[in-house]
Amino acid sequence: MIDALRSSGVSETAVMTPYLQPVNDGLRDYLDKSGIRVETLNSFFCNTTAELGAITEDQVLELARRTVTPRSKSLFVACSQLPTLNVVAQLRAELGIPVWSSIQATAWAGAEAMTKRGFAVRFNQAA
Repeated sequence: MIDALRSSGVSETAVMTPYLQPVNDGLRDYLDKSGIRVETLNSFFCNTTAELGAITEDQVLELARRTVTPRSKSLFVACSQLPTLNVVAQLRAELGIPVWSSIQATAWAGAEAMTKRGFAVRFNQAA
């Protein structure tokens, strides 16, 4: 997550999660200690995995739009279970800022690691 954000030149980001406040506080602290300031953080505050699993792409889009401010330099959507596959590119185009999801950051990190080991892998963030 940190390396993916840094690869986009991000030092400050808006964050959205499905987590409860203690986890959100830990995530904010982790990002801050890594040199990435959390501008805003918004959450679905899911109490159960069933609540998390019921979140739709439209709900992700709506919370993302409420989380980002006119000052936002980027958006990070935390949690690999959130349905982000079809919304990240849409948010990037709509917001005009880097948008990363947990899954996308993991895929990017894997591609980077493979490239450094001599495999020809290219990760297109715009896709």
